[in-house]
Amino acid sequence: MLISYVKGDLKQTLINSTLPDEPLLAGEMYKVFPRGLTQKFSKELGEHQLRREIIATQIANDMVNHMGITFVERLNQSTGADAASIALAWIIARDVFRIDNWWDKIEHQDFNVPAQLQMELMQDLMRLMRRSVRWLLRNRRAELSIQNHIERFADSVWAITASLPDYLGDHARNAWQKRHQGLVDAGLPAELASVVSGTDYLYSSLGIIEAQEASGMPLKTVANLYYELGDKLDLNWFARAIASLAPASHWQALARESFREDLEWQQRALTTGVLRLAGKSEDVPACVDAWLQRHVGMIKRWKSMLAELKSVREPEYAMFSVALRELLDLAQSTMHSGQLEADNETESGSVNGVQAEAESATANATT
Repeated sequence: MLISYVKGDLKQTLINSTLPDEPLLAGEMYKVFPRGLTQKFSKELGEHQLRREIIATQIANDMVNHMGITFVERLNQSTGADAASIALAWIIARDVFRIDNWWDKIEHQDFNVPAQLQMELMQDLMRLMRRSVRWLLRNRRAELSIQNHIERFADSVWAITASLPDYLGDHARNAWQKRHQGLVDAGLPAELASVVSGTDYLYSSLGIIEAQEASGMPLKTVANLYYELGDKLDLNWFARAIASLAPASHWQALARESFREDLEWQQRALTTGVLRLAGKSEDVPACVDAWLQRHVGMIKRWKSMLAELKSVREPEYAMFSVALRELLDLAQSTMHSGQLEADNETESGSVNGVQAEAESATANATT
């Protein structure tokens, strides 16, 4: 009964928005009708007088069925976005990560693997979707577009998804392999096991793609560095520690989500900063060593804080807030160093160019 009320209310909210008018959402309507009917009467269905209502109903049903009845409300409280923006971000994330495909494959494992395992895998996909939708709303709300974001993210996300172990750092790869082997042993197909074993890492692909665009480096180079820095700074443990926090109030729940977003931003900033220091992909390993030496004091302080966090059975929220502030200092220092290095190279190139022009002019005058 409650599910029906939520779907009905959400459907009406979407009808009152401009979302059903999005041309690329016409495909949502065709999902409602038999394939033979859509193939024969595609033009007529596209002109259906209840087109907007059908699209809104389909989106509301699909989103609630996959994400639960509290999804929109939680995102509204944590980001301030309205239902239409949340639905649009959800559609983008769903299509970028091909969630429908993996969800259907999990459902097709009925009587092949335990139902409890199927539920756990679906929850992993739901977690990936929640975090991805929140990322889009935080970083792309003013420019949400299905076509632009599919073109920008889909191919690179698939490249990472299809060869995930090759992109991960050593610690992350070991954790992935352990989880993957356990799922295969439980009877899950290898391809599906590969994806659902890495949902905690696939979320990071959005930030990795942004770092790749900012640096111009190959995607694999950026991803390898992103996860390598996560290993060297123990950011994977820190992320798990944030996820294991049990909020006792609404504000603590919001704080935990904020911690996750801050950590993702800072890891992305660290990656971008080191890439700027390197300049070329073959110089990245040497630049990582140089970066570790240059910021040895700040890194030592960060690891000292992590050691204190690990020693506390029930760490306070304030401890995570302070630790993230220290990580922010390291990220900003890295970004500034990378920018300064890039500026120096530009300035050096300009000076060399002026000098060459002067020498050429002198030679011409002598001649």
